[in-house]
Amino acid sequence: MLADLLLANGSDTWTYQVLHALQDLPTSQQLLDAIRSRQTINQRQFELTRREHIIGGWRDLDILLLGLMLRADPLKLRSIAVSSTISL
Repeated sequence: MLADLLLANGSDTWTYQVLHALQDLPTSQQLLDAIRSRQTINQRQFELTRREHIIGGWRDLDILLLGLMLRADPLKLRSIAVSSTISL
């Protein structure tokens, strides 16, 4: 692992790929520093942060898609509201 950390600037190492993937997370700098210094990370906190980040991305997509649907057909809002109250 130490060798891979030392070679982490090359895109063909798994460490580079992990570090690159972590850059979008809100706590990315803390995680990157911990990995580079070979410190342990709080796995539970990492999972919660990652989950919140993924859910936030899906919410953003939902908002975007709803906006596109409403722009295409403003009456969709009524049918969406009716179907969501029926399913409750």
